[in-house]
Amino acid sequence: MKALVGAIAFVSLGLASTAVAAPRRLEDTPCKGCVLALPDVTDAGAETPLLVLLHGDGGHAPSALVSAWERSTRAGGIALLALRCPRDLGCTEGSFWKWDGSPAWLDDQVRAVRASHAIDATRVWLAGWSGGASYLGRRLEDLSNTFAAVVFHGGGIPPHAGACASHPLPTYFLVGDKNPLHGLAVSLRDEAKRCGHDVTWDLVPGADHAREWTSLAPRAPSIVAWLQEHPRPSPASSAPAQAAPAPAPAPEKPNANAPRPRAGCTASPSSPSPLSLIPLALLLRRRRPLAPRQE
Repeated sequence: MKALVGAIAFVSLGLASTAVAAPRRLEDTPCKGCVLALPDVTDAGAETPLLVLLHGDGGHAPSALVSAWERSTRAGGIALLALRCPRDLGCTEGSFWKWDGSPAWLDDQVRAVRASHAIDATRVWLAGWSGGASYLGRRLEDLSNTFAAVVFHGGGIPPHAGACASHPLPTYFLVGDKNPLHGLAVSLRDEAKRCGHDVTWDLVPGADHAREWTSLAPRAPSIVAWLQEHPRPSPASSAPAQAAPAPAPAPEKPNANAPRPRAGCTASPSSPSPLSLIPLALLLRRRRPLAPRQE
């Protein structure tokens, strides 16, 4: 009996240290048509990582993206935020890459979630499927440091910005070489490498666009593990080390015998001193014949 009571007490203490809730999805949160899925078990007081998902041009709604990822993310206590391309901001065709709006809108949605939920600001990641991946590729150099890493799934378009971002991001590509637009993903990969982004290239040989989608299920656990290995570095650890300033050289003592330069004139160290030219001038004058006086 005492053993049974002790076991019950042990279990009670264990439950007190974690917050257990039924799996839940919040529709139209934080934006119209968006879905926020919170993990069912989190450590009490701990902040939750967040994976932001962007849909393709059709066929996979935000809720479908949540279903594709949540089995792998729930074990790690990761929240999912599947965004719908904002119609009120001009995304009338439901295509992120055709809309090509400012990535600041993504930051706004993350801030809205953080205002009501304990989100770990150092572990906020992005993943785009198909057209969503193409949008993230076009805007790769415009993404803020809100995000710690980016996943391109079944798509990608090279950035249209000429300059590279000042904060390169780890990037993961899950693509198939039978996708008719595979060359665009290759170009994005090469541009990402040129700009210093850390690139992980996961190619599915012989996969067309449909197989790119189904390839996520077996690979999602390893992609999630990869994301967890890439938090956003803190400003202190990401700043380059500053070398100690060299001591200032001791001032040279002025030479009292050195001639004073005229104002506005400078002489190089190899230039002869004007005083050193006086003997030569006298010698030349002595050897020069006198010119006849002009009447």
